[in-house]
Order: sequence, then C-alpha cells, then structure tokens
Amino acid sequence: MSTALEEEREILESIYPDELQLVNERTFRITQTILPEESHLEEEVSVIFTATCGDEYPEVVPEFTIEYEPSSVLEDTDKDRVVALVKQNAEENIGMAMLFSLCSILKEEVIAMLEEKHQAEERRIEAEKQRQLAAENKKFQGTPVTRETFLAWKEKFDVWRKEQERLQQEKQLSDALSAASSAAARKAILETKMTGRELFENNLVKLDDGEEPDEVDAAA
Repeated sequence: MSTALEEEREILESIYPDELQLVNERTFRITQTILPEESHLEEEVSVIFTATCGDEYPEVVPEFTIEYEPSSVLEDTDKDRVVALVKQNAEENIGMAMLFSLCSILKEEVIAMLEEKHQAEERRIEAEKQRQLAAENKKFQGTPVTRETFLAWKEKFDVWRKEQERLQQEKQLSDALSAASSAAARKAILETKMTGRELFENNLVKLDDGEEPDEVDAAA
C-alpha cells in the first residue's frame, strides 16, 4: 500500500470507525446509514460505496460502485444521476485524497433525492385533496345565472305554473260537482265554470253535511 493510500485509510478509519470495511489493501467499502427522519421513509436506508484505488491514485479516479439497501429506494435513473455526480466530484479532486469527499457527496445527494421524492408525493397528495374538495363543492354550487339560463328557467317555470293552475281548477271543479246539491246546480257549474269561491257564494254546493243550500239561478 502506498503512503498516500495508507494515510487515506487512517483518515477513513477515524471518520468511519464502524462503517469502513477493508476488502483488501486497495479496496475500501463504506456503508453509510440514512435515518428515517432524513429520508422520510419508514426504515433506514444503507448506501454502500466500494472504491478500488489503483497504483496511480490519487492522480486517477478510483473505480467505484454504489449499492443501496433496500435496492428499490431509488429509481434507476436517479442511481445513474448519483454515479455521475460522484464521478464528476472525483475528477475535480484528482491529486488529492478524495474518498471521504466522495462519500460525503454521495450521502448528501441521496438524501436530497429522497427529499425530492417526498416533496413530490406531498404535492401529489395535496393536489388530490384539492381535486376531491373541488368535486364536493361543485355538488353544492348551482349553475351560474346568465340572461340565457334565467330565460330558460322562467320558460319552464311558467309552463309548470300553468299546469299547476289547470290541475287545481280541475280539482275544484271535480269537488264542486261532487258537492253540488242538484242536477241543475251541476249544470250551472259546468256552464259557468265558476271558481270554488263563487260556487260557495252562490250556494250551489253544500256547505255542511245535511244542510241544503237554496238553489240559485246561475244566470241571475
């Protein structure tokens, strides 16, 4: 192991006493844990960074892999973004001990991506709530009144009102005929089509059971 690599190992051991695993004298595996409060997930996430440093390190970028537990924590496209970012950071740090920097960038980026996913899910949930609320409110909102909608409503209302008046008149006529005191009274009712009030005022129908009203000439 070169002096530079030995110094890097000592630095990593002091920073990651429990997370660092020496696979061999040139390969380092560092497992970083992201807690639920950092990821907004129900369980911890492990990010495993494995780097193999060649003879010319740190003058060249080390070969590295990144693994996740659980592996489904990020989409493949997000994993590719992380790899690209770590590689870019490595190229910017050529000539210097870089493994700690790469691990730091890696963890920060994964946390940022998980935060992004969490915020997107929060926005989706809120948008769905607003959609459902708007749908509920729409049930209680009438059609906006315009001149056209008012005239259409009035036309329907006038038809309904006339029909109600016709039905009421038919009922009054039927009731009056049933209550008429004589055939002459029924004839007078049919000929004059008096209102219910006029029928009673002219004594053409019985006022009370057993009471015989006086016959009145409807033409009088």
